[in-house]
Amino acid sequence: MQVALEGLAARSSVGSTVVRFRPHLECPIALDVEARNHLYRIAQEAVQNALKHAGARVIEIELWARPHGVTLTVNDDGVGLSRAGPRSGGFGMRTMQFRASSIGGRLSEIAWCGGGVSVVCEVDQRSIDAAA
Repeated sequence: MQVALEGLAARSSVGSTVVRFRPHLECPIALDVEARNHLYRIAQEAVQNALKHAGARVIEIELWARPHGVTLTVNDDGVGLSRAGPRSGGFGMRTMQFRASSIGGRLSEIAWCGGGVSVVCEVDQRSIDAAA
């Protein structure tokens, strides 16, 4: 999953917009292939939304893996939700919500004061020791 997100960041950096990937792996990711694929597709949609609608200069994809769960965050420094348009009601946001719920995850979209948006997907995982 880490390699796929690194590739997404590299392919998505266009023009003056830089897309970075930052892994924070405190433990192995114990999610099945379906869950990993959904997380990748959520990251892909969130990055595309930021590129198309936000006017972002920097987009950061962060992947946190902890024994209790995995958190994927896509942050942008764009214009925010109010000026970017109705992103939360769009097809892409509904698709991300569906993907998150299909793997038992929680998706949220956070608009920051002064601009910028974070799309956050949290998925529980059992520890490797408990799964064995």
